[in-house]
Amino acid sequence: MIEMLEAVYSQYSDEDVSADLRGLVTNFRFGQAAAGQELPIVVYNIIAGSTDYTIDNAQMDSYTLQFSVFSETYIAAMTIYGAINSAYQNKALTYSSGSPLLCRREAMTGPVKLDDASYQVTTDFLIMTHLE
Repeated sequence: MIEMLEAVYSQYSDEDVSADLRGLVTNFRFGQAAAGQELPIVVYNIIAGSTDYTIDNAQMDSYTLQFSVFSETYIAAMTIYGAINSAYQNKALTYSSGSPLLCRREAMTGPVKLDDASYQVTTDFLIMTHLE
């Protein structure tokens, strides 16, 4: 799982893949953002995971990864959401162990206006890996 999280960040930091996304956010991090950080921020978390099945003694694992976008405006939130899709939709993430099979968007919620007048969009991605 640590390798998968590293692969998610590596995809974000890849100059060719995620230049648009990096240019739109002030912070991109696993877990949660610190209170009082400048917006826009993207936080990602694993919200589900399982060993689905085995093929020829190789284990197939899947994870649901959720990106949460926090932004000051509706338009900015949707623009960042689009950049996340460009960076991760149907992409193979590079792992140090195992072979990546798929990174596919599954769901999206929002934008929702929060109490502090900022906006939140969440989007979920299914990531499957083949471990031998």
